[in-house]
Amino acid sequence: MIEADEVLALSEVTLTVDKAGKLHSHPRFLTTTASVRLVSRIAHRIAPDHQINFGGGEWSLFQEAIEVRNRLTHPKDLSDLILSEEQTVTCTNAFYWFLEETTHSLAAATRAARSYIDSIEHELSDFKTRNLEAIKAYQQAKRRLDDSD
Repeated sequence: MIEADEVLALSEVTLTVDKAGKLHSHPRFLTTTASVRLVSRIAHRIAPDHQINFGGGEWSLFQEAIEVRNRLTHPKDLSDLILSEEQTVTCTNAFYWFLEETTHSLAAATRAARSYIDSIEHELSDFKTRNLEAIKAYQQAKRRLDDSD
């Protein structure tokens, strides 16, 4: 359910082809917020019953926390290393929001995977017992896929 361009984006590389036809990969930085949004879209496609609310205040706190993290990690001057009490609270709340959303997303994806596995087990059982209706439905679906190519 993950598309090839999504895998490439998540791998944080860009590919180029030289005149000799050789592939070269180049690092491409993907921001944390862009990564979270992309993974959220993929997760929602896999498990449509769960979607992260990016319109709420928690998402804004998360973005602020990322800015604080970036400032601390890449300081331009000494004052960039000072963290206020308010920023500490923001970062802590953002962390808990992110942890909670990640937990809910993983639970939804796990439910979706379980449902998919259950359906495959059911179909496998039909094939093992030589359920003619199931075999006929499979053959029709395969023909439709072959015809669409």
